[in-house]
Amino acid sequence: MSRLIVALLAAGALAALSSSAARAAGEDDMTRQAAMAARFAPFDGVTGSEWEPAFEFPTFRSAAVGEVDSSPFMLQPGAYRVVVLCNCAKMEVALFQPDGKEALPDRSNEQAAMYALDVPSAGQFVVGVQMQDCPEERCDYAFKTYRKKP
Repeated sequence: MSRLIVALLAAGALAALSSSAARAAGEDDMTRQAAMAARFAPFDGVTGSEWEPAFEFPTFRSAAVGEVDSSPFMLQPGAYRVVVLCNCAKMEVALFQPDGKEALPDRSNEQAAMYALDVPSAGQFVVGVQMQDCPEERCDYAFKTYRKKP
């Protein structure tokens, strides 16, 4: 076999391997996201029939220990609940309102926080998270926003 054919075959094999690895990583991401999404089920039940998800899916993110990560989202006027969960041992979380002020959580512990918001006018909110203790290189977190039905 010529060296060119061997090199092309090797390159094809490497591409197939990296493609398989990318698929596996994507499947792992989907599995982790599904597991995190399932953790919102108790909150789905607690919010009751007068509440609905404000967005189709939770927002999924990840951050390294010590890294500050933030995710902006828009809310229209109304009443909301925002739930933030992580798979780490300890995180610090903050929810900033459009005026830059930090909203105080109704409930929080080292792995979760829940906020109740009365939004008088449309604006951008920001969830900010800093992972404090995590056994993995990057720890997943997610937040889900519920809106009171009109």
